[in-house]
Amino acid sequence: MFEVRQQTRPLTRFTGKPPESRMPWDVRFRLWRRSTEFWWRAGSIYCSYKWSQFFIGALGRLGALNRDAAWSSQHERASKAMYNMCSEMRGFLIKAGQFLATRADFLPEPFIRRLSKLHDDVEPITAAAAQRVVASELGIQHLDDIFECFESDPLGAASISQVHRAKLRKSIASAALGKRHRDTWVAVKVQYPDAENMMLNDLASLLILARFLQRYELKFDLESPVLELQSQIRQEFDFIREAANTERIRSLVLGSRKLRARIQVPRIYHATKRLIIMEYLDGVPIPQLEEELRRRRVRIPARLERMLERNLMDSIALVYGKMLLGKGFFQADPHPGNMLVLQRNWSGNRSFFKGTLAYLGLVEPTIQLGLLDFGQCKQLTPERLRQLRALMRAMYRGHHVAAAFFDLGIALEREPEFYDPNDVAILAYSMFDTRPLPAGRSISPFDPNCPLKQTPVRHLPGDLFFVLRTIQILRGLQSRMQSRQCLNTSLAKEWCGRWGLCAD
Repeated sequence: MFEVRQQTRPLTRFTGKPPESRMPWDVRFRLWRRSTEFWWRAGSIYCSYKWSQFFIGALGRLGALNRDAAWSSQHERASKAMYNMCSEMRGFLIKAGQFLATRADFLPEPFIRRLSKLHDDVEPITAAAAQRVVASELGIQHLDDIFECFESDPLGAASISQVHRAKLRKSIASAALGKRHRDTWVAVKVQYPDAENMMLNDLASLLILARFLQRYELKFDLESPVLELQSQIRQEFDFIREAANTERIRSLVLGSRKLRARIQVPRIYHATKRLIIMEYLDGVPIPQLEEELRRRRVRIPARLERMLERNLMDSIALVYGKMLLGKGFFQADPHPGNMLVLQRNWSGNRSFFKGTLAYLGLVEPTIQLGLLDFGQCKQLTPERLRQLRALMRAMYRGHHVAAAFFDLGIALEREPEFYDPNDVAILAYSMFDTRPLPAGRSISPFDPNCPLKQTPVRHLPGDLFFVLRTIQILRGLQSRMQSRQCLNTSLAKEWCGRWGLCAD
């Protein structure tokens, strides 16, 4: 009990189709019906935008319509339809919605407002169903054999699992963890039954959608990222592997004095294929922070709020820089719901005293952040790590950015010599950095002034997708911060200049 078991079977590479071998006919029918529902809903949203594009464009040219008001109304309707599709169909659509919710840098506000609920407002399975999975994975008949109490309401629910808080029996905690851990609260992560088939089916549909959008709407290689996701997705359903990933990241944090003061990663107590029992971190997810402060009637002066925002982004930038550019092993799903502002940041006289000193400008405020969910991690090869560090150095110094960009193996529509190096550099900044783009350029892939429109990407190496995804999520997170100081942050500058993470 309470050990991370070693993985004994190799992972199977996904072929691009939902699994069908030895699948009961009723399961096949449910997946077929699910695919049909996805295409009906997604197609309706797409067609509504194409109709609005024609209708608003025609009447707008005649001066018979307020374009801004018409588009605002369309965004409200479409965002509601997309949220309902993701929350009701669940599966991989939850993950897709969570990713889009982080892209405040280009998505309209109604999408951000509604899709942000997917970080913490997913409908869970029943407590009885979750407890059956726990009992089955632990090989026990009654949860009372292990737990003194097991809370029925989950702490949170996500695309493939939900987490319950529980308290270990004193005898179990003492025997496994030592006497000082007798009163041990733990977080129990439970995988949903049949989640894997649903997720793989969704990815098969998304691959077709990606090919369509790549051909007719977005001049960017969307197919390679989806194929990379398909090759990685089975890892998320192996909680033994996730436990090993968590311990590896935890060791990285504990091995750095700077990270130890800012970041906490939960300790793993026990893991099976569909269950993880880990240390409980008492905190509030970043998307719920404002609501929690209002509930506690905590008012933070604007000056201190800006300092805390800056400190929060510093912590996030430092830990992801250490992961990406240190060993090249990183968490590839850094959405805000996986980040907790720990309770100790505002509990007790010591925190109040430190907050007062920070407000007076006598000390730098430090927010301790908890990182969760390491099911989706990526290991870069030594050569890829060298290339990524070289690109970060080039972007930091502002020299030879185009050469470092092409060295990654990214292919544009035409040969490299056809493009102005400055245009390629702007494309690199938009993809692999978080700095604001020059005036007249937009990060939105739907804007004609987007670098992706002006310098289309024909091929993106699959292993770069998770790097790109991570940096784009961090860009979106920065955009949601109110402080202008945060909005102007360049990760390349932070990683290479301030933290010195890009050395050869």
